[in-house]
Parts: sequence; C-alpha cells; structure tokens
Amino acid sequence: MIFTLFVLGKYATTKFLGAVVDSKKQELFILAILLIVLSASLLAHVFGFSYSLGAFIAGMLIAESKYKHQIEADLVPFRDILLGLFFITVGLQINLEVVKEYFFVIAGLTVAILLLKAIIIFAITVLFSFPKRAFKTALALAQVGEFSFAVFALAKSYALVDNDVLQVLISVVVVSLVFTSLAVKHVRAFTNLFYQNPSEAMREPICSTCIEHHIMVCGYSLLGQRIVEELKSQGITYVAIEHDRSLVELGQQKGDSVFFGNAASQTLLNALGVKDAIAVIIAIDNDEKIRLICEAIHNIDERIDIILKVSDRRQIEELSDLPIKGFINQNEKVAKLLVDQALKCEMA
Repeated sequence: MIFTLFVLGKYATTKFLGAVVDSKKQELFILAILLIVLSASLLAHVFGFSYSLGAFIAGMLIAESKYKHQIEADLVPFRDILLGLFFITVGLQINLEVVKEYFFVIAGLTVAILLLKAIIIFAITVLFSFPKRAFKTALALAQVGEFSFAVFALAKSYALVDNDVLQVLISVVVVSLVFTSLAVKHVRAFTNLFYQNPSEAMREPICSTCIEHHIMVCGYSLLGQRIVEELKSQGITYVAIEHDRSLVELGQQKGDSVFFGNAASQTLLNALGVKDAIAVIIAIDNDEKIRLICEAIHNIDERIDIILKVSDRRQIEELSDLPIKGFINQNEKVAKLLVDQALKCEMA
C-alpha cells in the first residue's frame, strides 16, 4: 500500500493535477483534490488499514506537489467546517458518567502525558535554540495529537480496547487539547513566569524557510518575467505567483522562484510571507483580478505597499479607492521614451 501510494501515487498525482490545472476550471481543481483523498482512503481500507491513514498519506503526497499552496488556500473553507464537525463527533463520544467515575485517573494521565511530552520536546529543542523558545515550543506541542482519535476508532472496531478505557483515553486527549489552546493563547505569560529575560543570544542561528524583506511579484507573464530578471540582476530577494501552469514550469526551468496559485488568496499570500515583503508588484492586466488581489492584500495588512502597472488614466481612477502605493502608466512611460529617442535623431 505504501509503495502504491508513495511511488505510483506521487507520479500519478502530479500528472493528474497538471491536467486538471490545464483545464483552468477552479471547481474541477477542488473536486480533483477531494477525489485524490477519497481514493487514497479507499485504497488504504482495501488493504486493511483505516480510511484516516489513507487520507493522511494523500495529504503527504499533495504536500510534495508544486500546487500545495493553492490547494491549501482552496481547502481552507472545507478545513474549518470539517474540523468543527470532527470535534463535534469527538464530543458526542464522551460519556460524562465515565468521566465522573474516572476523574482523577483522567487528570493524572493528562498531567503525566503533558509533562512527559513537554520535557522531551524541550530537551530536543533546547539543543538547537535558546531555552525560552524551547519552553514555548514545548507548551505548544505538549498535547496528544488529534490523529490518536483515528487510532482509537480502529482499536475499538477490532475490540482491542475496553469501552471504559477508551472513554478515559478520549477524555485525556480532549483535556490535553483544551490545555494547549489555553497555553498557546497565553504562552508569553506562561513563559515569563520562568524566564524573565526578554531575549537570549542563540548559540547558532536557525535558518528559516520563511522569506523576509523580499518583493512579491503577482503574475509571471512577459512583464512579470522581465521584473524578475531585473530583481535578480540587482540581487533583490523575490517570489512570484502565477496561475498558468506552463508559465510556472517555465519559471522553474529558468531557476526562478515561481509558485503556482491564485494571487488573490489570502492563505497563499500569507504562506509566501506577504506581511514581511518590502512591496508587492502586480504585473497583471485583468482589472477584476487586480482589484481582488489588492483587496486581499489590504485585508491582511493595510501597510503593505502595492505597485501597479496600468495602461491609461481610466484604470487609475477606477482603482483609486484601493490602497495602492504607486501607479506606473505604461503608455506615458513609453511615449516619453519614444519622444526622447526621436529627439536624439539627427536630420539626414
């Protein structure tokens, strides 16, 4: 099953998603993702594993594809709805009578597991970071993972666990999740109880994959490619977003940092570090898409500077209500350059 899903599945998934993207149908793209997940779940079930394990592996396959940022953005509504439904079903499984009977057992197990995980995570993280950050990480990751519910369901289906024991285990997981939610919300206050120093010097820097102090280019058509070339020539860090798969592949062949996705997606913009960008250059001609991108950026942070190429003053007037830092009128610039070149010509 693992060989089929990882080796054959990875190759098939890339080809399949590529064909779907070429259709330029947003609805079909979302349906294709759901089809991959459901197919992987069914295949895992056929081999005798749980549906959840198949879906988990499908998620790992999708995460390796070049479409992962757009997929994440498209599935946000499904994620929030299904996550809420998931926790509702978990709550319905809890028997309050069993919780009352084994209250102290649940409390003791919860404390023991949280402490054990926190200590292990702290011991590992402190080797690569400073103690204050390691402590925050330990608090944020001390809970029992939600995937344990899938393990419990599988154990119950094979009658491997007594019902009362299962109730205790589910209750421990739920309480640990509640604790983590509170810990993450107040992590700074918890940390300051043990570490008063505002910061510490790290022994060795941790290299992050996050991009900072870069310029984001929306669109990788001819203009976008020229902008990227100019940024590269000046040694400026950049990232480009393009919704045309062929242009994304062209950029990757040239070694450019181009990601597939919809630039109007807040999830995608956040994933590519728009908050830490110096500016956003929009190299797209479609006025409707320009407005959607500007509104998405504005909703994330009003202080992000947006630079836009326009063809005439009409576009400037229509987009004047948006928080755009600067307009570059291509016709005015070209006209000025043409006149300058003409004036340099000598009479024959």
